[in-house]
Amino acid sequence: MTMKLIYGLLTILGLAAAGALLMPFFARNGPDFEMAGKQVLNSYVSVFFLASTLICTLGFWALVYQETGKRRIPYWGLAVFGGLILGPSFGLPFFLLLREIRVAKEKARK
Repeated sequence: MTMKLIYGLLTILGLAAAGALLMPFFARNGPDFEMAGKQVLNSYVSVFFLASTLICTLGFWALVYQETGKRRIPYWGLAVFGGLILGPSFGLPFFLLLREIRVAKEKARK
């Protein structure tokens, strides 16, 4: 299996997980971000996962900053935006897929 395929599958999985887990909440409650925040912060375990996700997101942003400085990766902003809205489980593999596509194009030119 190539890395492009793996990153593509992980991107789809991250999108599906966010849709399957977030959409039912918003379908029932509408855009009630106060209720969502209360549910996220209601236990130590969920706060741990929130902290872990935030730290992962900061690492993701550092990677994006470094890699976009080295290469001209198209649509990197979509990966960052998707990571903000859907979480790093979507944003990171999507960015890595875009990076892998760019690296393959660079190798093909040589």
